[in-house]
Amino acid sequence: MDCTLSRTKNNYGDRLAPKLAQSLAEELVKPKDPVDPERFSSIDLMEREASYGRSGFSLQFMLDTSLSDQDRYPLKLSDLIISSVNPDHAPEKVIWSSSPEYVIKELPCVGFNGDHFYRPAQQFGDWIEYTGSVMFIDPSGKGRDATGYAVVKMLNGNLYVPDAGGLNGGYSDAVLTTLSKIAKTNKVNTILVESNMGGGMFAELLKPFLMRYHPCEVQDVRNNKTKELRIIDTLEPVMNSHRLIFDRKVVEKDYRSNPNEAPERKLKLQLFYQMSRITKHRGSLVHDDILDALSGAVAYWTEYMNQDEDRNIKSRRDELLAIHLDNWGSAINNSVTQTALGLTPAQIRNSNGNTDGFISNAY
Repeated sequence: MDCTLSRTKNNYGDRLAPKLAQSLAEELVKPKDPVDPERFSSIDLMEREASYGRSGFSLQFMLDTSLSDQDRYPLKLSDLIISSVNPDHAPEKVIWSSSPEYVIKELPCVGFNGDHFYRPAQQFGDWIEYTGSVMFIDPSGKGRDATGYAVVKMLNGNLYVPDAGGLNGGYSDAVLTTLSKIAKTNKVNTILVESNMGGGMFAELLKPFLMRYHPCEVQDVRNNKTKELRIIDTLEPVMNSHRLIFDRKVVEKDYRSNPNEAPERKLKLQLFYQMSRITKHRGSLVHDDILDALSGAVAYWTEYMNQDEDRNIKSRRDELLAIHLDNWGSAINNSVTQTALGLTPAQIRNSNGNTDGFISNAY
């Protein structure tokens, strides 16, 4: 018996409509086929699954209230792409694959058994500048939480994380200076600061340091939704569609962080441990500062995520071709005019030596 069909029967038991149970048994339909195609087509359901994430889709559209251990922890490290993130440019398209040959075996993984980090299977297109770069800061409150931060850049609907971590020291000058320098290094355009703690005080303290190191826009952000639900609802769809790409150095730094802490607490302070252990239940994590910052930075780019990489590649190449043809036409017209004026070929070549804007210089 197919494992997906077996799981479906176990999850629904005798609550599944007899007609549907019979159709499944006779293999007339498959799990996740639309029950009412006129209302929800297969394509529509696939789009909704990508939007809701696997766990949200199972609950809202499959009406499956049973959560296996796998579903209880919805953020899988294996859904990420680990690569070397360039500070200024990124490929136009990145392909993820779960094939064993792409597993990064030498990189320590703190996820559950069977969870692995994967390198990109393929990269397509040219390397072009990011659309923008944002930094989210989750200031530490009372207790032993660190100030979490995450830098996220976007290109063609893919999100790149060149840096993320936690800083101890509260609102100290050392913390504010370090955050300002991180913003400068990553050419951050906008800094988002969670204002739930301190009523916006952290952002005001940060601004003088930014004026010294990296002047940029600073916005206060206030969240009212339950933290665990907000984090999962933001990250799960992006990770399920393999659009979250981490610099390998972020993983290595996270694993080596807090060396002086006790082993059991050290683990709970790591971003990727937090990511793989969060559930939708309030208080599921003892520490969530870095993961919360990552979620905030990713949320900023949500409205820009509905992009098709192939369409963007074609659009950019069409634009480059149009520029090339315009410049080529202008060059020909200039040459004809210069010939009519009696210039020699050598003089024409020298006067038309600048080829900026041609395709040869655009790649």
